[in-house]
Amino acid sequence: MGIGRKPKNIRRFNNKVVARLLLENKLSCREIQKKIGLTHAAVRDITERLLEMELIEVSNDVPEKRNRGGQHIRYTVNAERAYFVCINFQYSFESINICDLTGQVIWNEKLSAKTVDKKYFGEIINRLKEKLSELEIPEKYISVISVSVSGQVDQNSGKMIISFKIGDDFVIKDELAAAFPLAKIEVRNDIVYCCIKSILSEEFDYDNGSSIFLYVGDGISNVFVYNKQIVTGVNGFAGEIGANAIEGGKHLYEVLHKEYLIESGKVELNDPSVTLDKIIEVADKNEVLRGQFIEIAENFGTVVRNLIDITGCSRLVISGAITKYPEFFYNKFIETIKDSVYSSNIPYSVGFSKSNEAVFGQIAKSKLLALDWVMEQY
Repeated sequence: MGIGRKPKNIRRFNNKVVARLLLENKLSCREIQKKIGLTHAAVRDITERLLEMELIEVSNDVPEKRNRGGQHIRYTVNAERAYFVCINFQYSFESINICDLTGQVIWNEKLSAKTVDKKYFGEIINRLKEKLSELEIPEKYISVISVSVSGQVDQNSGKMIISFKIGDDFVIKDELAAAFPLAKIEVRNDIVYCCIKSILSEEFDYDNGSSIFLYVGDGISNVFVYNKQIVTGVNGFAGEIGANAIEGGKHLYEVLHKEYLIESGKVELNDPSVTLDKIIEVADKNEVLRGQFIEIAENFGTVVRNLIDITGCSRLVISGAITKYPEFFYNKFIETIKDSVYSSNIPYSVGFSKSNEAVFGQIAKSKLLALDWVMEQY
């Protein structure tokens, strides 16, 4: 046995591996054995430990028939063993969700505040406690509370580094820890959660080299990924592309934000209720709007080109409303990226992600944290 590979640690690792398998599929001991390569006796011991924790249970499905002898029963995660909460403050997708251990949303409510201060967040906590009582879910069963924020948060102190939505008169992590002392609390940038969903769903080959996940919609952000791991600074800062300087003394977010196009479209099309979809539809035939898309593509491409030159990134993953932009926009964007001695010679790919809502990344991550939370009690 290697140094540091203590039996207790091995048991915990094996418990986690099997629990995560059962989180995705109902499996028998034989099926688990085939997936992880342990002996049947070892798998049986693991399932017995998980049964003792009440983390898994025997599935109600008809048992798998053996060629001879009895039947193989299948196991599944006990959905009511623990619950988790996802609070999402991402622009246009604000919501609060209560989920069971399998990630099934059992209650959801939209949130509407444009800004979040201590008073409003206190109201959210009170509403959450009220709903848990109605659903007859004991607060001690709340394993994880994840909060998605528009802005950057210091992972050490829990304080906001920058946000136009979250007030500075309170610390989200502290408020939740006081209200739910047994729960794990995680507060992260909303686009980090979008990226987490993209990674866990294996949309792209994040295993091989570096990637830049770019989101442009109501907000603008970027996340660096290396071999499936999100790269952050010492305080959890995942990067921010919107504040990059561009020509004319402006910042990228001033021209890349979708509201810039919408406001221009209102004037050019003489339609105060015009939508972004309509602007995209007519842009190719409208000289002014087409010119603005080209200008945005050049500014965006220049900033991204600099990132590629610095990191040697092999993959761009683009998410948010920008994925709907017209083809001529992306032609100019790619042309601008390649306008460099380095970028033009780096073999990279551009992919469009469907992961644009933070809450799905929150659920995917919180399921795994909730499993760990249960197992840490034993």
